[in-house]
Amino acid sequence: MLALSGILVKVIGLVYKIPLTNLIKSEGMGYFNSAYTIYTFFYMLSSAGLPVAISLLVSRAVSVGNRPRVRRIFLSAFMIFASFGALGSLLMYLFADPFASLLGNSPASDAIRAISPTLVFVCIISVIRGYFQGHRYMLPTALSQIIEALGKLILGMLLASSAIRLSMGYSSAATGAALGLSIGMGISLLYLVLHILFFRGEKYYGEIYDKMPPGSFSSVIKELLKASLPITLSASVLSMTNTLDLALVMRSLRNIGLSAEAANAAYGNYTALALPLFNLPIIFITPISNTVVPYIAGSLSARREKDTLFAISSALRTCALIAFPCAFGLCALSGPILKLLFDDSLALAASPLLEALSPSVIFLSLATVTGAILQALSRPIVPVVSMIVGALVKALSCPIFIRFFSIKGAPYSTLLCYFTVSAINFVFLAITLRKRPNFFAILLKPLACALGSSLLCKVFYVAIARIAGNAVSCLASIAIAVVVYALLILLVGYITEDEIRMLPMGVKLLKILERIKKTKMKGKEKNERNRNAEIKKRAPHR
Repeated sequence: MLALSGILVKVIGLVYKIPLTNLIKSEGMGYFNSAYTIYTFFYMLSSAGLPVAISLLVSRAVSVGNRPRVRRIFLSAFMIFASFGALGSLLMYLFADPFASLLGNSPASDAIRAISPTLVFVCIISVIRGYFQGHRYMLPTALSQIIEALGKLILGMLLASSAIRLSMGYSSAATGAALGLSIGMGISLLYLVLHILFFRGEKYYGEIYDKMPPGSFSSVIKELLKASLPITLSASVLSMTNTLDLALVMRSLRNIGLSAEAANAAYGNYTALALPLFNLPIIFITPISNTVVPYIAGSLSARREKDTLFAISSALRTCALIAFPCAFGLCALSGPILKLLFDDSLALAASPLLEALSPSVIFLSLATVTGAILQALSRPIVPVVSMIVGALVKALSCPIFIRFFSIKGAPYSTLLCYFTVSAINFVFLAITLRKRPNFFAILLKPLACALGSSLLCKVFYVAIARIAGNAVSCLASIAIAVVVYALLILLVGYITEDEIRMLPMGVKLLKILERIKKTKMKGKEKNERNRNAEIKKRAPHR
């Protein structure tokens, strides 16, 4: 559900961004983006660690049936973070003019005021989403994300176009778009509030103990801050790494003799064409990390060691199942995929960059999931340390690689960064777990299956590209690769019956597979009977 909502949100965001840019032009987008930059920073701070931290504490209380503690966690989180959000919104509204001046864009002050309510909305939304995720109930999170995106699209476009129609100027149009974002988030919050009022969580508890101690407000807030700060720090380090990337790459390109225009064009190909496709697979990986945290925390609290190992193994297997084919697929069809979306000359320039960047998908995915597992295992500092070390590796390696490989050095340094992060996480995961899954076995089968399907995909594309054209050949090659990969995964027995049962429509899929298996068995039995009958017929003659 979280993965599907993530895809829909991305699609809605794309649908929103293109017509909005055409409507309010570059000038209006400058005002809007000034306000949006502040919003995204605070959104990252509040949404990166808070829902996961709350889900961690709630799942532990749910697993032992301590309903009073669940209520205490929710109320404590609501009071403290709603207060922070309200204070942030007030400061953003009152100091909109200084903020706009600081960004060097004074006319954006109205847009900043219009977007200021989102801070309190984001904080309350994060608390409620964390509460539901702690019960392992992901539907409200998924639907609220879609409502938020649709509200931003419909209301933002409506208000911005009204301002343009009334000749109020691009600054007012940007303010309308920002106000649409705030109202959309308010509607998302209203949906979550209504949902929580009618939510009955008894079925998630097993046995409920209403007389268990809930803990004091101060102790719960300390635990929340202790759980959320490392996750927020990890996200902040990642954000800072991306900012560092800009400074390092541009400076390194100038140092090897490129002009300012050539360096900007090379960096533009990397960030605008290769990086967005590289980031797409993470839409499927982030829900795994969000889901596995409450599951592991709950099974640990209930002392179900077997369930904990099963959750860790399943999370890593699912991650590998998605990351390997995405990485090999982007590598095999980097040029054709870019040609589907961009001009041929741009695709030709960006294709080697995406090809070099694609292996990083595997290590970024593994780093994300292993970081979440370590947080659930009460080792939250490890992902922070690994991200800092990874950022340092990137900072040191980027100028060296660019000196030898020009702009292709940037993806190589990214690969080394995320390899370092995932390696450190795996080492500490192995140290932390008394019994641990076979990491090599988890990664080997999907690696082999993804390699086989991507090679077939590349051969098929080359064979039909001249006849069918790029678009048809690319889409057909991807479809064939998906089918072949799925068949290979089933053939090598990588997915267990329990894991198939956990998928959406998993029970029906199992029944279909069992029917196929029975049909095969009947065929084998029939062939065996025919063979035995033939042997009996020939026996007297011998």
